[in-house]
Amino acid sequence: MIHGLCKHQKLDEAINLHKEMLWRNLVLDKITYNTLISGFCKERKLMGGFKLKEDMIKQGIQPDSYTYSLLLYGLCDTGNLEEVIKLFNESKRNGIGPNVYIYGVMINGYCKADKTEEGEKLFNELISTKGGVRYYCL
Repeated sequence: MIHGLCKHQKLDEAINLHKEMLWRNLVLDKITYNTLISGFCKERKLMGGFKLKEDMIKQGIQPDSYTYSLLLYGLCDTGNLEEVIKLFNESKRNGIGPNVYIYGVMINGYCKADKTEEGEKLFNELISTKGGVRYYCL
């Protein structure tokens, strides 16, 4: 339900459903939270996405690489590279090592902000990793 509501830009209804699920003591999972975070980011309401990430943690659900990639993408889309770097470093501190997708989001964000040198540094970092060789071949 939440996915469908977010997909059709009915974020307010998705939030109300989320609140009702919490009120009914239903167990929410990472997929539910990530779906809502995605909805917030698509509507450029990043504060709501970050609040949901904090709510996840309070519920004992650890954000994963997808959670971080959604938020990083949202931040890159706004051009807020300072916050992008903070969140990127937070993900690494929390044991969520950057994967090919996160690197792609970051590189794209740097290039959009006309900071191609930083994007190139990340690209070189990516191809120096085990999984990055496949990305380089693409």
